[in-house]
Amino acid sequence: MIMLIAAVAGVALAVSRHTAGRHGTSRHGGSEAGSQTLSAAAAIRAQAVTWVLQQVGSSAIVSCDPLVCMALAARGFPAGSLLQLGPTTPNPVGSAVVIATPAVRSQYGSQLESDYAPDVLASFGSGSSRIDVRVVASRGTAPYQALLAADVAARKAAGAALLHNRNVTASATAASQLSAGQVDSRLLATLDLLARIQPIDIVAFGDSGPGASAGMPLRLVDLAEAARGALATGAAYLKPLQASLVVQRGSYRATRIAPAQLAGQAVLQVQFDAPEPLGLLGTRAP
Repeated sequence: MIMLIAAVAGVALAVSRHTAGRHGTSRHGGSEAGSQTLSAAAAIRAQAVTWVLQQVGSSAIVSCDPLVCMALAARGFPAGSLLQLGPTTPNPVGSAVVIATPAVRSQYGSQLESDYAPDVLASFGSGSSRIDVRVVASRGTAPYQALLAADVAARKAAGAALLHNRNVTASATAASQLSAGQVDSRLLATLDLLARIQPIDIVAFGDSGPGASAGMPLRLVDLAEAARGALATGAAYLKPLQASLVVQRGSYRATRIAPAQLAGQAVLQVQFDAPEPLGLLGTRAP
């Protein structure tokens, strides 16, 4: 895979040099405009790559064009988790996420959204240079959308249950997000577990990607370092919560469990990777 990526990069470089040799000395603005366009495209690509590195689990299979795959591999994303798309790749099915660059959209056309990857996790740039990070519907869009709708309904029910739990307090915004089914099912199960240990105070939810489609959940929670009715505060309060979090396995193993600052307030941050596995709260695909 890496040899193929290098070959593609070499061809691109050769074309670039050939073009520069023919037009680089022109006094017209075409060369400068072309350079600015390339720089803008590279900046958008870098934003998308950074988001994937920070938000998508390294065990998730990511489909990408050669340039993006090369950039991800160069920054430490496991090569074995990259599915390079090209003329011989029939579709991105088999991956969890596809990075829809202009090249990928050109390859698959309207089928990319209608047949393979209907929802956006995050979007960068605009117009023809836009790059979307999309969830791949491995069983087809209709079963995926039915399962997502059931998942959102299950999230609403679980969120309502948390809000009726006397060991849970939440900010107004967080409570609204729980009621609306906007919180990741793994977080909901985790919060239910933590509330069985001692009272918890939900300060905020976060980590919805820019331009995310409706139904894409919030995968991060900020918990206060104390809660109403708790017998301890600070490190003594957090210790049993952290101890419970670090022993979780499989889908319920958080990728980030760490103290943080939120608008000057000390919080415990718990985060899960994208994309959310559907069906964890008892929903099933049709």
